[in-house]
Amino acid sequence: MESKRVSFSLIIVLFCSFFFTVVLSTAERSLEEVETEALKAFKNGITSDTLGALADWNDTNQIHHCNWSGITCNSSSKHVTAIKLVDKQLQGQISPFLGNLSALQVLDLSLNSFSGSIPAQLGQCSQLAELTLYYNSLSGSIPPEI
Repeated sequence: MESKRVSFSLIIVLFCSFFFTVVLSTAERSLEEVETEALKAFKNGITSDTLGALADWNDTNQIHHCNWSGITCNSSSKHVTAIKLVDKQLQGQISPFLGNLSALQVLDLSLNSFSGSIPAQLGQCSQLAELTLYYNSLSGSIPPEI
């Protein structure tokens, strides 16, 4: 009787371990997808990329977004921590979806030709410490959310 109880307990422990592993990996995968989609939305807001700075920003060839040009990720968590696209002759608008990059610390889009306003959604990037946007054609003020 005792061995059946131990076996049953072992099965429960193994099941719970498996369940939590699946749940955590699914949540991690979902966050990775959110980050990829946010970066792709940013790229979709670019109307001109004459230097091809964002040419490798696609997931068709299975390159992880941490390996895209101008992107820096945390080495252990693989979350986007920096976007540095300085002097790349980019034109377009800054996507509000960048606000979905929860670990973003640095956003440097200086020396480009971005227009429109600074998205208030960047205020959702709670770790954002450096926002560099000089020499663009942005209008309006810095949103108070930032």
